[in-house]
Amino acid sequence: MIVADLYTDGNVYIRAIRNQRTSPSVTADTIRELDEIYKPQVIGIEEGALGLVFRDLLAGLPVIGLKPDKDKVRRLLAVSRFFEAGRIYIVKDIQNGQALREQLIEFPKGTHDDMVDMVVYAVRLLLVEGVNQVSSKDFQTAGDYYDELDDDEWSD
Repeated sequence: MIVADLYTDGNVYIRAIRNQRTSPSVTADTIRELDEIYKPQVIGIEEGALGLVFRDLLAGLPVIGLKPDKDKVRRLLAVSRFFEAGRIYIVKDIQNGQALREQLIEFPKGTHDDMVDMVVYAVRLLLVEGVNQVSSKDFQTAGDYYDELDDDEWSD
């Protein structure tokens, strides 16, 4: 799970990352907690069998279905221009930030790629489909961001 915003500068800011393999009910509880904190306009859930389960567990939240129209590699390639243009930022010291960075570097040959896929869906929603643009007021207490995904800025 990730929380990402499209800021008025046209960039995507990743504010929260949760990477857990739990039961659907525990995952739904985590999504509800993130919803309480960040109040997203939409919550994207990949369509399929589990998507139907989450629609029931997340009733009342702004859930939309995400269609896995291509394989993960092609989905990333379709939005890679935004990464290359420096339009994706991650909150400093974010939980699972280093794990996300490692998955991005190792993709597609890494052991795990779930966070990469989540980020790709978020980028697609925000920059291609234009969901959830926010103002600077929303970021006054959001913390610091990495200016670039540079090796010496990442803590271990």
